[in-house]
Amino acid sequence: MHEENQKLRDEVRGSVFDPITADLIRLYDSLRREVERLAESGADSELAKLMSSYAEDVELILDRCGLEPFTAVPGEVFRLSEHSVVDTVETAEPDRENTIAEVIAIGFRQRVTGQVKRPVRAKFYRIGESSSPSGTD
Repeated sequence: MHEENQKLRDEVRGSVFDPITADLIRLYDSLRREVERLAESGADSELAKLMSSYAEDVELILDRCGLEPFTAVPGEVFRLSEHSVVDTVETAEPDRENTIAEVIAIGFRQRVTGQVKRPVRAKFYRIGESSSPSGTD
């Protein structure tokens, strides 16, 4: 009976928190992109620091919701369970095929279960082709 109650409680918690954490992850990504844009444009560094602190606050909120960030590094081999293809980069080197060229956005997973809630978004090397997958966000 205890296991059934615990499972029901976890399902209810997930149905309440999943939409909220998904929105928080999108907010985190938007803030990080804005920080990068400000840095590239040479804008006021204080504004970039402020935006970065907001992103850190969102990351702390996600941590309190039981999600932890994780990332990948260039050269890492594609793993379906942890990576999402945002774009491909053409390469002539067979050793680079299906490896990360550039990380676009970090991923998040549940701390307790290890379940990936949002995979790392990255560009991957492909031999002889360069295109954006259709229908991705």
